[in-house]
Amino acid sequence: VTTSLHSSPGLISAIGIGEAPIGLQGTFSIWESGEAVKNFAYSGAAHKEAIKATHRHAWYAEEMFARFALIESRGSL
Repeated sequence: VTTSLHSSPGLISAIGIGEAPIGLQGTFSIWESGEAVKNFAYSGAAHKEAIKATHRHAWYAEEMFARFALIESRGSL
């Protein structure tokens, strides 16, 4: 999933988040548009399989998916 994420059109920046021993269990990412993030999340084979595996193996006790509206921006990446 990480490889397909970083080559996805519309991705501005992403950082993996998670805990040991499993490692990177999720991602905080910034996208150019809602359409770009939907294309990555639901069109790519790697992420679709990760979604299925998450449910199949009950990897998370709880999940959160959120969208934030940009109010102000300063500096650059």
